[in-house]
Amino acid sequence: MKSNKLKAITYTAITLTITGSIIFPQIINANRPIDQKVEQKNEQNNKPNPVGLIYKANSHADKSKFISKEEIIKKPRMEKDGKLKSADLVTYEQFSREVLGQENPGTIIENDRMVWVLTVEFPNGIKTKGGKFSKAVQISAFDSETGQLLTVTTIGEEDTTK
Repeated sequence: MKSNKLKAITYTAITLTITGSIIFPQIINANRPIDQKVEQKNEQNNKPNPVGLIYKANSHADKSKFISKEEIIKKPRMEKDGKLKSADLVTYEQFSREVLGQENPGTIIENDRMVWVLTVEFPNGIKTKGGKFSKAVQISAFDSETGQLLTVTTIGEEDTTK
């Protein structure tokens, strides 16, 4: 009798696991915009990617669909004496090469995805998760359509005083 109960429980657990692995990705995709569907491989370079290509190329899109410069400059941290130095709309490929100094691996963001690159100077310093800086420049990349912060790079003199 115990053997039959154990078999039934095991069978149920296996069935639920298999069913969940089939249904769960569909649930994830249900509320995402078409260009944010979870994919197994990046179509651009066929590299495996567990997250999938989220930000597809939009350099050909109508610029009126992008967040305006006036809106995007409200996004970065402007605490203390932060001064906006520039706000440029460029492709992610340009940002990767010019700011990050590397090629975009293209696994999540396609090269031709437009991003707002904001450069903010902090002449009196800034405290970040990476440490405290006596002088710093922060360069942030925001998605042009969603306004989502993609990356932040802080360059500056590390403040070693306590």
